[in-house]
Amino acid sequence: MNHYQTNMHYFNAGTYIKNNDNIGNALQHTFFIKTIESNPEDYYTWLRVGEWLFQLNEDHLNSYLLGISCLKKAYDLKPEAKQESYSYSLDNEKKWEKHPTANIDMLKAYKIDFRIEYLIIQYQNIFSDGNKNLRERIKLIKEIAETKDSIFFNFLQYIIITEIEFDIRITALKRMHYFKNKIDLKSFFEDLINHKKRTINEPFFSISLYYINESWATDLIDEKIITEISTENEIWDSNSTESLDSETEDLFFKISCFFEYNHFRSFIITKNFDKLYKAIRNSDLMIYKLQCKKLLDLNEELTPKGITFLERYIGLY
Repeated sequence: MNHYQTNMHYFNAGTYIKNNDNIGNALQHTFFIKTIESNPEDYYTWLRVGEWLFQLNEDHLNSYLLGISCLKKAYDLKPEAKQESYSYSLDNEKKWEKHPTANIDMLKAYKIDFRIEYLIIQYQNIFSDGNKNLRERIKLIKEIAETKDSIFFNFLQYIIITEIEFDIRITALKRMHYFKNKIDLKSFFEDLINHKKRTINEPFFSISLYYINESWATDLIDEKIITEISTENEIWDSNSTESLDSETEDLFFKISCFFEYNHFRSFIITKNFDKLYKAIRNSDLMIYKLQCKKLLDLNEELTPKGITFLERYIGLY
């Protein structure tokens, strides 16, 4: 099986869980195990989980021992994985000889239920370092939502309703369309409106409804917001002399900071935009601002204008 079939969003979410108590430890294990369960024949999944847990060392003995078991499973599935592994050595291989190799049944003993109160407690634990904890909370919410697992819907609903930070609320709100065939989203959005939660969440309230793409959702959309970011009727003249404004330059600078500049420039010259999309999609607000400038379309892909402006930004024209 291809490791691209693995739902790595569980793993990524697990890395933001603080494993400094029994619940945090068990919750992190459960996220990692869900990753493995999404593609149990993928050696790379066992390897990633094993490496993460093993580096916790014996200060977290249960995690450390589970990590060894997962690493041994990765090596069984693909012996060449030893060459990819930071933790492999001949000495360790000898030490681990009598240690059990992990399997799906064995992992069940490490799992707990994804109870909303556990998730809330762990989410609230990420409150220690100013802007850093804001970024970490956004990343945790994004990864949990991107699993597209409806077991997390109540937690995401809690975030949308109670979170003070706009950037965090919209991270959950924008991804509600993942659950449209699993959850009664119509009632959820109507409740938000009834509790005066619409205005404080625009424009992402309407953007979320747009992505849900059902008749009831369309009826609730503020069309002005979608028109503002739509490129449907846009015709771009590549010979236009329109120049980049300071905000556009600032947005492009922020994107470039994800890479060495020569790599950033190369991606644009070769039109390898997939690399850029990963950086752009790191921020929902950045996406929205680029859409308002008609540099990204509603599918979050660069428009002809966006490509031209990037080329001008690096001095091609």
